[in-house]
Amino acid sequence: MAFAQSNAMYVYRNDGGFNAFLKSDVDSIAQSHYDADSLYHADWQMQVIYTPDSIYRIPLAAIDSVSFVQPPTIVSPDVFELTAAHDPYLSECDTVRFTLSLDTPSEMRPAKGDIVVSTYDCLSFPDGIVARVLSKMQDDTGFHYNCQQVGLGDVYEQLVFVGECYVENPEASSRRKAEVTHGWQLWDKSWTKTLERGGTTTTVNVGDAARMTVTVNIQIGKPMYFRLDLQNDLTSSVQFHAESSFENWYERELANVTLPRIRIPQCPLLFITPKLKLSGYFAEGATVSLDSNAHFSRTDKVSFILQDKKWSIHHAPVNSAGIDVASLSMTGYAEVGIIPDLFFSFCGIATGLGIESMVGVKENVDFQFDAVAAFDEGMYSALKDSYARTTMPWSVRAYAQVGLLGDGVQPASYKFSREPQIGTNKYLLPLFTKPEYQQGASETTAVLKTEPSRDLLLPVQLGMSFYEEDKKLETKYLSIGYRNESQWPLDGVQVTYENMEAGKTYIAYPTVKLMGKELRAEPSADFPTLLTCPDENHPHAIDLGLPSGTKWCCCNVGASTPEGYGGYYAWGETSEKSYYSPSTYKYAVADEDGYGWDYATQQSYRCTNIGSDIAGTSYDVARVRMGAPWRMPSLSQIQELLDNCSQQWTQKNGVNGILVTGPSGGQVFLPAAGYRWYDVLNDVGSWGFYWSSSLGPNDDNGAYSLYFYSGYWDWDWDWDGSRDGGLSVRAVRVQN
Repeated sequence: MAFAQSNAMYVYRNDGGFNAFLKSDVDSIAQSHYDADSLYHADWQMQVIYTPDSIYRIPLAAIDSVSFVQPPTIVSPDVFELTAAHDPYLSECDTVRFTLSLDTPSEMRPAKGDIVVSTYDCLSFPDGIVARVLSKMQDDTGFHYNCQQVGLGDVYEQLVFVGECYVENPEASSRRKAEVTHGWQLWDKSWTKTLERGGTTTTVNVGDAARMTVTVNIQIGKPMYFRLDLQNDLTSSVQFHAESSFENWYERELANVTLPRIRIPQCPLLFITPKLKLSGYFAEGATVSLDSNAHFSRTDKVSFILQDKKWSIHHAPVNSAGIDVASLSMTGYAEVGIIPDLFFSFCGIATGLGIESMVGVKENVDFQFDAVAAFDEGMYSALKDSYARTTMPWSVRAYAQVGLLGDGVQPASYKFSREPQIGTNKYLLPLFTKPEYQQGASETTAVLKTEPSRDLLLPVQLGMSFYEEDKKLETKYLSIGYRNESQWPLDGVQVTYENMEAGKTYIAYPTVKLMGKELRAEPSADFPTLLTCPDENHPHAIDLGLPSGTKWCCCNVGASTPEGYGGYYAWGETSEKSYYSPSTYKYAVADEDGYGWDYATQQSYRCTNIGSDIAGTSYDVARVRMGAPWRMPSLSQIQELLDNCSQQWTQKNGVNGILVTGPSGGQVFLPAAGYRWYDVLNDVGSWGFYWSSSLGPNDDNGAYSLYFYSGYWDWDWDWDGSRDGGLSVRAVRVQN
């Protein structure tokens, strides 16, 4: 292993800090008027450097200089190197002592006061040595050296370096340096293990990859700056089966790897030995029977920074996890996870910088059973609030040990832990809205619709049950199963009940089938048999239950069935015609300042005033064609309809329109008959326009009308600024 070499940018600071960036890592550089406290200033305050994963803000006042040239590495003159050539003579080696055999050449033996440093290729020291010789003793077995550890500042008079570790490809060892790919991983390993104990089996597939960047600044007269950025990417998938009725924790080592030493170019006396220990674990509690598949990934980026002989550790985690429960019967919890322990040993000591972490997926289940609710309201009410929650417990401990980096540097340890929830709670049963009723294709059918909500732990079948008082008549289920609200492909749960009988009241209940068990849910809705008309002898006056007692006709004026379009009439006219325009309107006169223009006659027209309300007069087409007590509805009667009734866009015998349902349950169907203008029938099947008897405000040219289309209805007062178009009319009556 080695460090990738690339042109770098070095930022020397006068506040004890130091920044170095590989040019390939710098996306852009800018300046900011905002200071470190986010306060705006007229002059520039910060140098901002953008990298792929971070933003660095350096106070301009703290910048001493910027250089793109790496200074030469200068080793202290009293450093004595122990190289591979010393291996045949070395024995009894550790971090502060060693022995050289008597036949060691004199020029290969250090003197008292020398700083001994083992090089990258000297393998006699398992953890290397960086120490000053305190004493030297000779006997029949060799030359014995006792030493005291020193820091990098004693080894180097000058060392300025930034580099990213990569794995060397043996097949490419002869390639030119420029061909080394920047950003290669430190390692990329994968393992598969099966853990078994008692009734629990866990198969773990784990992948772990790491990258590392080291920044060093050692100069005489300045405090040493050291930074190590480590990014570790962990991915895993777990197949888990557990059967247990006790508390249990089980951990097993999956891998323990000591990787080859990492040599730092330009710094032959400094190397790092990475070690990776990986363990898998599971935990369970109470009574558990669980089959699940889980996956989770985690990225930890930890920065160890030594500045002014003080450590600071920065941690940036990113988590992604999910769990799919196949079957579950439990009260308690089940948790599976991975424990990676990364350690970086620096030459000269057996300790260094490390990250010890734990990450897993935990299923917490709260099954609530209310026996009183089950007795009074049914099993649905007793179980509907039972749920499971998936969490991702994780913790990271980052630590830095003393020894290598000089006197006065204290050890540091920081621990981060959280247990965030993943997704939403997964309930045992869904919630429902109150079923909505509308008449079906005939008077003997009813369409009931409810909206389900919540994400569920297990899939269920949804449907509707129909009752007459306490007698169950029928249950119908949808063919598509329900589990997640966001993935539900249907527009609610809609079921049709047929063969309704006149004079009876029915009850509809949302219904759930869970693991073969049928549960009648809440809320329910009553719906009566609502026959629009008692027979085919139209027209009929339908009592919608309006406060004024007004009854609405079942058919349009001029129609013989509720879905018939009937006639089209200009306001105040009582017969149909083939051409609707200002020039053919009975109550319009030519006027050069009039409201309407007729292209056929090339004239302008205005309307004459025939009254502010024509209901019951000779201008009322309903009264004239249907007889008393029928009449055109006034604006106040249309408003009463809007305020007290609901409307549903539907079809009756293949004709589009709205089904209006009043407080009494009575219903009338208004077909979307469109309107006539000139000799053309417009918007038929998509819009409905119905005259009122009331003239518009402050204008004798327009009259109020009811209009609707799919999903909306309201009234308007001018109908495009005229009353000469052909609209439908629906009659009302205020007495029998």
